[in-house]
Amino acid sequence: MESIKNIYGVSRILFFTTGIFIFFAAFALRNNMFMPWSKMALFILDLPFIFFALSFMMSSLFMREERNSVLEGFAIFGSLLFFAGVLFFHFAFRDLV
Repeated sequence: MESIKNIYGVSRILFFTTGIFIFFAAFALRNNMFMPWSKMALFILDLPFIFFALSFMMSSLFMREERNSVLEGFAIFGSLLFFAGVLFFHFAFRDLV
């Protein structure tokens, strides 16, 4: 349980940090400021942001008191399927990202 709490703390910090960077990069891209840097930041940080979001969600799911193994199984399978779909979309259709 201690390792899940550590994963929760680290993934929470990294999730919010990458989220803030993505927000400011999208803001800069929208206002035509630092165009190459903001495009590069959005391209690089989208996959880690999704990974940190899923690890934050999974660790908070496992830290609950009442646990439902069927629901946890569906959540793990759904999140892995979602991450695999994002990876496929990210690498198969680079022009759309």
